[in-house]
Amino acid sequence: MYAAGDDSNHAGKTGGEILVATFSILEGDDAIVKLGNKRNVERALRYVSEEGRDWRFTVRAGDQYRHYSQNVPFVLPTLIHHYLHSINGFLKERITEVCAFADGEVKRHEQERFIETIMHLPEAEYIERVSISGFVKKRFSRGSGFSKQYECPRLVWAADSIANHLFRKSSVEALFKHPKMIVPYIDK
Repeated sequence: MYAAGDDSNHAGKTGGEILVATFSILEGDDAIVKLGNKRNVERALRYVSEEGRDWRFTVRAGDQYRHYSQNVPFVLPTLIHHYLHSINGFLKERITEVCAFADGEVKRHEQERFIETIMHLPEAEYIERVSISGFVKKRFSRGSGFSKQYECPRLVWAADSIANHLFRKSSVEALFKHPKMIVPYIDK
């Protein structure tokens, strides 16, 4: 199974920090592709709505998340847990591997915590391998300064597009009524 996560990078503002996870059980969805620098929520939602893919999100409020660069690997296990629970019994084959991608750098201790948390989920009975990789959009290049470009699995781009859209277009009330909203319950 592949999972990708991104946050809205707006913690502490009126909507809090919106964290989106996208999921796939389709072979090849770990391919790293060049996607330019444009978000497109309609295309992202179509992509994650295809059979074998899905998405969830949660909201975290409070100053402790405002400048925390590791929000995605910290919260992604909650969204993975909910996704695994929701598909339990619907798959023909057991999930034996979780390969996760985060928008941004993932520090070593957060990788270890992520792996440990996933391996101890009730739904992880058959999971043998867990990994998480970070993808940085903003890169510094000589002469032109920072450039933003998506060179990552399409699932990361979709999570980014959806997180940005939810932050810009949804009220707090709408977020908490959204059918894809998950209340965090793995928060160690």
